[in-house]
Amino acid sequence: MLPLDPRPLRRHPHLRRRACIGCRSHTRRGPPSGYTEPLAIEAARSTDPRVRRAGLRILGYFGWPSGLDPLLEALRETDERLRDAAVSSLAYIEDPRALDALLAIARQAVAGARAAAMRALGDTSRDPRVIACLEAGT
Repeated sequence: MLPLDPRPLRRHPHLRRRACIGCRSHTRRGPPSGYTEPLAIEAARSTDPRVRRAGLRILGYFGWPSGLDPLLEALRETDERLRDAAVSSLAYIEDPRALDALLAIARQAVAGARAAAMRALGDTSRDPRVIACLEAGT
């Protein structure tokens, strides 16, 4: 198999988005290539919201610790779909900062963000703080 040349992906947002989706489906047949992680991180920082959302989802799908910073950055976005993608992906990053961010969001007054964080926390964590947060509903 020839190595992937990432240069066209940097110039064309639609190709980056398709590459992210392809990375996710390709891994069902085997482990990701060495290009997958850096391309997903680059996509998660894209200016195109569709590419960025796909990149954020890929980071969560694989749970790469290197994806934590782009996911935390996306939490500050005004686009609700980007924030929700980041929130749901944070649940799969095994880093205390990811859990702290999810707990902080679960305590927010914004109902949509709180609900997304509660779903993410309920999916993956057995931490006593999470259980207490879910039981309290805040």
